[in-house]
Amino acid sequence: MMKTLLFLAGAVLILAGCSSDPCGPGLPEPGVFEVTVATSDGKPLAGAWVEGGIDWNMYRVQTDSSGIARVPEYFRARPARIHKNNFYPRFIEAIGPGEYRLWPTSAVLEHVGDVEGRSIGFYPGVLTTLTYQGVYHAYSYDDTSVTELMSEELAAWAVKDVKFAGERLWLSTHNSGVYAYSVEDPLNPALEFHLDIGGYLGPIAVRGNTIAVGEPWGDDPVRVFSFTDEGEVTLLSTISEFSAARMEFTQDCLVILSFGLFGGVGMRISDLTDPSAPVTVYSLYEQGGRGGLILEEHVLIGHMATDGAMRVSYTTIFIGDPRDPVYMGRTLSDTFLWRVETGPYGVGAYCAEDFACGQHSGMCAVVNGQAGLSFQAAAVLTERVQPEEGNVHSPPFFVLGSGLYRLSERLVCMDH
Repeated sequence: MMKTLLFLAGAVLILAGCSSDPCGPGLPEPGVFEVTVATSDGKPLAGAWVEGGIDWNMYRVQTDSSGIARVPEYFRARPARIHKNNFYPRFIEAIGPGEYRLWPTSAVLEHVGDVEGRSIGFYPGVLTTLTYQGVYHAYSYDDTSVTELMSEELAAWAVKDVKFAGERLWLSTHNSGVYAYSVEDPLNPALEFHLDIGGYLGPIAVRGNTIAVGEPWGDDPVRVFSFTDEGEVTLLSTISEFSAARMEFTQDCLVILSFGLFGGVGMRISDLTDPSAPVTVYSLYEQGGRGGLILEEHVLIGHMATDGAMRVSYTTIFIGDPRDPVYMGRTLSDTFLWRVETGPYGVGAYCAEDFACGQHSGMCAVVNGQAGLSFQAAAVLTERVQPEEGNVHSPPFFVLGSGLYRLSERLVCMDH
């Protein structure tokens, strides 16, 4: 089983110095030992990273064209991580001189260009993004390049959640209400109205002229409002008991997930056929749950697996009829999922045995699979990529960290 590597910020490259003569031709430098990194078929792998240690006492060295990296002697027989983009990373319990092989992923992520903010929309040849500070960007893109077309500072600031309803873009903010923008022309976002809703806002869900607003901390209830296109807003009802980390409408029902509820994940489905009188039709509490997703017809609640084969196990609930959910068992994944697109692809933080998995693991994966079956990493970025959890993707294009990437099948077991 592939081993997870835990990235540490501010890595310091430590290489022992060596004059040309004392080392001798072809001999290791004093104070270091050599490791060789190769592909699964034994070819030298240039540009792979070997790293270990912790905090200020750490190293990070890269293999040369012969696949050789020189590791400080102090770290002999200590844990290490070996990784490269588009290969499955390895965790070594006690590194020493010798050869270590990395297995290639089935697909590769190729960097197309840099973008700023989280991706919120894909249109024919145009990608839009939004920063936390409310700066809206539009880019043109193709298979090989990205070009910024425009940027504009929106009235919304400290953006917390982003939702689309038709050609209307909804933005909840930290403490300044909810904004609705028309993006009929993605190069010219136009403010339609502002809903003056107080509190520290988090996730939102919109259906017709009803908006549900959650607060991500504490036990404040979900609030349900009616609104008009002139910005008038009326509180209709509240749904109490736990805060909201995720919310989506499905049919006339509101699906709510709460994270960290007494050390687990809470789920509730409320029938809002009459939004002034919500009716709870389903509730669930998963002790030890760790995050979750609301898909079109499924809810996934994550657990760290102990089966030794996959790292994350998702309780899977079918909500095709949200008033009569069906428990489907567990969906296994080698990646802590952040988002699953329509179709077989999703993204998340890549996980494996021996290291905790989460948003700050420093590497991410594009996965394929199906809720109710399993998800497997198709390609992995390992070099300190911190993707936005709320990114929208348009396979084969994915926005990961500050870059747009294109996913393609690996034709051969490449050594680059």
